Amino acid sequence: MSRTYCPPFSVVVALLLLVLFSIGMIMHALWELSMRSPGAISPMTYFFFLAFVAVAVICGSILVHMLFPKRMIFPPPCI
Repeated sequence: MSRTYCPPFSVVVALLLLVLFSIGMIMHALWELSMRSPGAISPMTYFFFLAFVAVAVICGSILVHMLFPKRMIFPPPCI
């Protein structure tokens, strides 16, 4: 990898949109969880909450590794 490596713009924008969409869905799931009693909440709500947290963390870490390659602890996954 050269010192002037710049990741493709479309990949950066796609990852950023995935992170923002996931944060929005997490906020929606938290709002849904706060409006209902614990017995009335579907188990799928918890599943989707955890799935969107995982998507936000994974996409965020890939984005950070792509934009700041010198601070890598682990090598970035191949996309």
